[in-house]
Amino acid sequence: MHVENEDMRLEMQRNKEKDIEPIVIEAKKSFKGSPFKSKVREIYYSLLSLNVGVKNIGDVIKTVLKFLNVEIDYLPSIKTVRNFNTELGIIAKNQINETVKNSKNITLHRDATTKKGRHYYGIEISTEGETLTAGVREVHNGTADTYVNSLNEIIEDISLCSGESSRQFFYENIQNSMTDRCATESKVNKILNENMSQNLNEFKCSTHPLLQFSEVCEKEISVLEKEFQKDFKIDSQSSFSNVLKSVSKLFFKDGTGDPLLASNYIKSKGIKNIPLINFRGNRFNIAFYNSAGVYFLKQHLLSYLKDSKTSLNYVQTVIVKCLENNFFLSILRAMGILSKIVTEPYFRFSSDKDNTILEMDGLCNRLVDLLSTAKQNPHLLLCNSISLLYGPCVRQSNEICECLFLPSDSLDSLTSIVLARLCKVLHAKCEHIFKDYLKHGKYYSTSEDITKQAKTCPTNNITVERLMAKVDSNLRNSPNIDIPNLESRVMYKKNETESWLSKKSESEQEFVVQSAVKLRKDVQVENRERKNQLFQKSIQIIEDRKRKKENTEIKKEKKNKKCYKITLLNLVL
Repeated sequence: MHVENEDMRLEMQRNKEKDIEPIVIEAKKSFKGSPFKSKVREIYYSLLSLNVGVKNIGDVIKTVLKFLNVEIDYLPSIKTVRNFNTELGIIAKNQINETVKNSKNITLHRDATTKKGRHYYGIEISTEGETLTAGVREVHNGTADTYVNSLNEIIEDISLCSGESSRQFFYENIQNSMTDRCATESKVNKILNENMSQNLNEFKCSTHPLLQFSEVCEKEISVLEKEFQKDFKIDSQSSFSNVLKSVSKLFFKDGTGDPLLASNYIKSKGIKNIPLINFRGNRFNIAFYNSAGVYFLKQHLLSYLKDSKTSLNYVQTVIVKCLENNFFLSILRAMGILSKIVTEPYFRFSSDKDNTILEMDGLCNRLVDLLSTAKQNPHLLLCNSISLLYGPCVRQSNEICECLFLPSDSLDSLTSIVLARLCKVLHAKCEHIFKDYLKHGKYYSTSEDITKQAKTCPTNNITVERLMAKVDSNLRNSPNIDIPNLESRVMYKKNETESWLSKKSESEQEFVVQSAVKLRKDVQVENRERKNQLFQKSIQIIEDRKRKKENTEIKKEKKNKKCYKITLLNLVL
């Protein structure tokens, strides 16, 4: 009886709700032109920054409001929504202008990437409290002059959108630059210093050296492979790089690999998390990290391939050959030990967002000292008796570490030789790339002014590399998107412009949004002009190549004629 009464009550409640008239929201203002209200625009800004499709935003809003028994009297057309893309970019640039104007000792981050023949340049700034995206540009080439022009163009855009001289704020308040180790960026800094009243503190990303560590180690390993080729019967299929890539393919690539069954087999042995990363692109520390994982999994890999496969393909054959060879086991073990003692602690410190760039001096000096000691006494690494970071020694107790540091009569001697050789080349590389932080380097013992200026500079340039990854992702999802619209969405989302705007008073919010509406057409005209200029520059590159080819062919023809005349003359004589 109670249940029937409850059902009747719920049914009556539903009927009552059906009878309630929905609340109707007016989307437009009542004065001349009937523009959309600022709050309506802000909803669209937020959804656009989340990459909701222009054609779908209206349906999303209607669906959400329907559940709240609310209706909106009018929604923007698709053309109007596309205009909102420009407006949210203008608002995001206002945020940048305000931040630059009110901040001192700013750090300038820069990076570039190429996707499908198109070159992009990204700028970010770091203050003591946050890191913000300042802009993204498509450029026609990767020269230093082009990069500087792109930076100035971004600053001009911020000035246009804010109505203030942002160029003055930028060049007065920027004290540091943080870039990767590309030679072009050093030229950019040189040009910037010529235009500034003060010289930039030029810092390089501290995480990028991990890629160089891998390169020098792999190069030295190639030398070792040639030296030990006869002793360990190393054939053309077997190499350190081959075994790492082959194991990666086994777990991550369809076709030549066996991702599902190989992973399930390893998990059936009680290993829940497979200690490997997909060998793709220039991932930091991947060669060292995967070496440790392959050495740890060696017996399981051999058992899986030899016991469950009637025949082996090329990838599987490489794995078996290398994991049955003590030379490659020693290489993998040595690289794995370096991963646990050197590269992983270094990676954690250099990628910690709480550390600043000048805190790297102690770590760099310690790294050089460790490698200097280890190349003479590699057994310290082999026995896990030395560490990169100062302080109480914390023994690593996971299964991978136990496997790497477990004594082995058949491998210890050769592993020590490999460790000594790798530490020698790493030591030489570190002395070169960290020279600014070593004794007599310009950042070894800094003044109070430089120490204060560098407080805004993080240890790495990963933030702007993530920006370029977002650009890449957006281009994959929307290959026909205009770069200014992509820039607007990325800036609004990444900089949390919506949160910045919400902290202002109602009147300030209204002013910022309406200013964006008024400036929209001017910004769109400027963007169209730049797009046309970029196209013309691309055509000019083609024409220059044609002229260069023609000149080369003319020179070649003249040279051939000259040679022909000399030959005839010699025959006559």
